[in-house]
Amino acid sequence: MNHYFPTSQAVSRRSVALGGIAGLHVLVVYMFASGLAVKMIPAAVQSIDATVMVAPRENPTAPPPPQPTMRRVPLDEQPVPPLIVEQGPIRDGFTVNLERPVPVQPQHVEPPAPPPVRVLGQNRFPNSEDYYPAGERRLGIEGYATVRACVDENGRLVEGSPSVERSSGNARLDAGALNVARAGRYARSVQGTTPVPNCFRFNVDFQMR
Repeated sequence: MNHYFPTSQAVSRRSVALGGIAGLHVLVVYMFASGLAVKMIPAAVQSIDATVMVAPRENPTAPPPPQPTMRRVPLDEQPVPPLIVEQGPIRDGFTVNLERPVPVQPQHVEPPAPPPVRVLGQNRFPNSEDYYPAGERRLGIEGYATVRACVDENGRLVEGSPSVERSSGNARLDAGALNVARAGRYARSVQGTTPVPNCFRFNVDFQMR
């Protein structure tokens, strides 16, 4: 048969707690009496290393900082972002700008050549025997001269024409050649459909027959 003693166990636990508290008090009194507690407290205080920062006091007389002001910027004053131009492919050694089309350089075209001058008809001259100087004929002097004759749009000799370009070596034969040129009838000339002046060159020959 079991026996329980709850009262005696509770009394023993209370006694142990009271004994511990009493012992702690005795220890504290001993430490103060012996000076051990006084030595430990300054040592603990000296081991604390702290830095105290004193915040500066605000100047009550300084004006407050200006407040930022907001204003509406017109569209024409707003900054324009930079335009990024994309570079295209390379053609013939040059980079093509894709922002705008590449202007095509006009090719040099040679102007058309003017139409050639055409002679309408033939030049007609009298027989050189009729203009052979008589003295040179008797002496048997022969020769020829190159004559240049210029005419206007209607085929008429212009002032100062004809002229001797290559002399025969005889002044009378040269004069006879000029007379042949003055008595001749000249053809008209045109360039396309437009009448134009023209010059002719021919030889007047004086030979004994």
